[in-house]
Amino acid sequence: MTHPPARARLIRFALVGITTAGIYYGLAWLLFANTGAGALVASSIACVTALVFNYRAHYHWTFAAVAPHGSVLARYLVMVSLGTVLNGAIMYWGVDVRSGNFFLVQSIAAVSIVAWNLCLSNWWVFKAPV
Repeated sequence: MTHPPARARLIRFALVGITTAGIYYGLAWLLFANTGAGALVASSIACVTALVFNYRAHYHWTFAAVAPHGSVLARYLVMVSLGTVLNGAIMYWGVDVRSGNFFLVQSIAAVSIVAWNLCLSNWWVFKAPV
């Protein structure tokens, strides 16, 4: 199987991202509001579920990866972990150091993380073996 063309990957990346966000927020809300699960438990279950969906959708559909799951999954987890650190750094600098508006800084962080994930997914995580 070959990688889809760049434009198709970009559209698929966006669709998977939107769906992932819907899964996360929907499941977190359902668990928190309807099961008595606390915020930490609800958001943790939703986060893991969303990450599993995101990885599998990108592996099979967005990038049509052919590399073995072991190496791709390891790179994916590194990307997500570093993206989480980057998000925290942007939030700390923008809100705590610069006294910026929380929601504005979070929006900037979100756009930065999406760009980070798109670049690394294309060029490293799901890259076809040479």
